Amino acid sequence: MCTIYSIKNIFVVEEEEYMYEALTVENANKIKQIILSTQLEKEIVIDKNKVNISLRTDRVSDNQIEENWGNNEFFLENESNKEVLTVNNKSYWVSIKVGWWRDTYRIKNAHITLGTNYYGFGRGHNFFSQLELSQALEDKNNIYIVKNISNLAGDGSISRLNSGLKDKDKKLQRRNELIKRINGQVISYKNLNWLIVSKFNKEYLYNEEKQCEIFYCFLKDFLEYSLTIEEIIAEEKLKKRDR
Repeated sequence: MCTIYSIKNIFVVEEEEYMYEALTVENANKIKQIILSTQLEKEIVIDKNKVNISLRTDRVSDNQIEENWGNNEFFLENESNKEVLTVNNKSYWVSIKVGWWRDTYRIKNAHITLGTNYYGFGRGHNFFSQLELSQALEDKNNIYIVKNISNLAGDGSISRLNSGLKDKDKKLQRRNELIKRINGQVISYKNLNWLIVSKFNKEYLYNEEKQCEIFYCFLKDFLEYSLTIEEIIAEEKLKKRDR
């Protein structure tokens, strides 16, 4: 996980419910603004060599309104082209969308999806990973972008990890493997366990000098989390093929 803050790498749930609260609407809107209006200042490189997946980006396109749902969308780019993702030696684009997902969410238009035209990710959809700021948490010092690790399906869960599986124990094993590979921290809130995908200091949110850092770390964490899921799924497919 990107480090513009102090964090312990732990693999178990904290024993006590800390003083977490739901992310405020004001802070959610500020996060959205940073994501949609900030440029990358450092290169992000992610390699999953065992399964021939890699991504390299050092800039993002201007934000635009996508046609289908009217959500905000921008594309990851590098100096060579707009196809920043490579899978099995073929190149594909990657985009981020921020906007509406469903009317029942506490914070409107705060859903973040990661999409690509490589349809091996995400079961044929044009997105393969999601975050919802309505489910994000904060305390007096930090903001936590999280995913529900308790439930195997439903809002906020990591349902993509269930791909190809029916057995509950194997689904849980994949979640443990994800936590291990990204050095994840799991916290407890309202009787559920939440995996921290990205975390940053609250004071940085309204400090213009830190906003590029927040954007870089959020994007790097989100990409690492998402591509690690695809790595785990791809590895198991290869094992089955080689049996």
